[in-house]
Amino acid sequence: MHGNSVEEDDIGSLNESAKQYLRTLPRFDRQSFFVKFREVSFSAVSLLEKMLKFDPRKRISVEDALADPYIQTMHNYIRYEPVCTNLIDFDSEEHPLTVEQIKELIYDEALAFNHDFLALNPEPATVEKEQ
Repeated sequence: MHGNSVEEDDIGSLNESAKQYLRTLPRFDRQSFFVKFREVSFSAVSLLEKMLKFDPRKRISVEDALADPYIQTMHNYIRYEPVCTNLIDFDSEEHPLTVEQIKELIYDEALAFNHDFLALNPEPATVEKEQ
């Protein structure tokens, strides 16, 4: 086992340089989530294990995760399940953003969660042009 207990068959989807890097990491025995999270229900840990597979080809699909018995029990506690009524506009993905625009969007998003930072520096970060 290499790099946090990743098995060779788990890294098959990675490119060769990523595989080589993982092989350089120290070996660790895999820790069972069932032991690590003893206070959590068996069905919750079982779903967690399915979702956290290293190889994305072996992970549970979204559809199967939503149909999992653990998630199904949540429906008993939710009176109203929200449904998205507005279509999501993905047109912005067709127009690549500049580095400056991305930094500004990240800055604005960070401010939305922590207004205290605005008092430190009201100007967004800028990219200095290399000469």
